[in-house]
Amino acid sequence: MDAKRPFTNYASRTSPEEIEKLEALLAENPEDIHILDWVAFTHYSNQGYDRAIELYKRLLEKEPSTASFHYFIANAFYKTGSLDEARLHWEKAIELDVKGKFSKKARERLKLLA
Repeated sequence: MDAKRPFTNYASRTSPEEIEKLEALLAENPEDIHILDWVAFTHYSNQGYDRAIELYKRLLEKEPSTASFHYFIANAFYKTGSLDEARLHWEKAIELDVKGKFSKKARERLKLLA
């Protein structure tokens, strides 16, 4: 397991019990960006959009130049009906990841708002 990125086994569906365990791990390590990212994505993947937004905001306070954080918070905002916030973060993902996969995905998502 890579010491810098130990958490790479994201699941698209996670049981409530497993989410509780992840939240406990985050509570024990609130400043660990890798755990924070893992828990945010887990909530996002399990339609816990409000919690995902909360956690992605914390991630963006720590790493405002990470395109993936902007991309996923934008998706969560879109799912909750906050379309202006979604647009803002998709545009930021494009700016930060000009030719990368998050830029491409964000451009596709912006078409939903056209």
